[in-house]
Amino acid sequence: MEASIDLSPPPARLGWSYFIDFDGTLVDFAETPGAITVSADLRALLDATHKAVHGALAIVSGRPLAELDHFIALPHLPMAGQHGLEWRDAFGCVARMPRLSLSPHIVQAAHHWAAERPGSLVEVKDFSVALHVRSAPALLSEALAFGRQLVASDPSRLMLQPGSFVVEIRCRGGDKGDVVNRLLRDRPFLGRRPVFIGDDLTDEHGFAAATRGGGFGILVGAERETGARHRLSDPAAVKAWLRPLSAGLA
Repeated sequence: MEASIDLSPPPARLGWSYFIDFDGTLVDFAETPGAITVSADLRALLDATHKAVHGALAIVSGRPLAELDHFIALPHLPMAGQHGLEWRDAFGCVARMPRLSLSPHIVQAAHHWAAERPGSLVEVKDFSVALHVRSAPALLSEALAFGRQLVASDPSRLMLQPGSFVVEIRCRGGDKGDVVNRLLRDRPFLGRRPVFIGDDLTDEHGFAAATRGGGFGILVGAERETGARHRLSDPAAVKAWLRPLSAGLA
């Protein structure tokens, strides 16, 4: 990983392809995953940008596809959920990594851990369980240690996915970079310069894939060690950077 460069990205172009994280990138974080706000302006921006780049825009998130569709409400957008373990392509075809499942004892252990630690929250997904500690950030190191303990119980099937005040214990099988590689092999992404925009450690796979494909990554938020080449300050800056695309002016 390279040191982060506090350098604004070049103006967005209509001929590029865009892979964009959701939480912390397009919307601000909230105390709980369900408390985020998605404005009508953001929906309109994504819809117009998707049309302007002829469909070469995808949302790539750790959330399940069903949640993304609930919040964004643009079912024609290509999307990947659960860090690339499920996805919908530009033609509306939905697929998931086969033969993956999370053991019930992992979920039970996570609930037991959180029940004894006020301020923590458990989020159960199809392929992972997440320990959120945004309301109790002092618990982060303890959550990481507990996550490593759970992964060690089945390391061939499980992996640890740290994030922004969240620790996920998830099934192995794919990441955000794999999604970028997969979508770049088909229209409308084929042959376009890829740009991956994200804020979290989970987005580093996407930055790397975009770079390998001849494009670049954009880190959102504070500077840190990253494989992204450029940086934007917050979700408002991301939307401002995308806005010329939505008007077909890039």
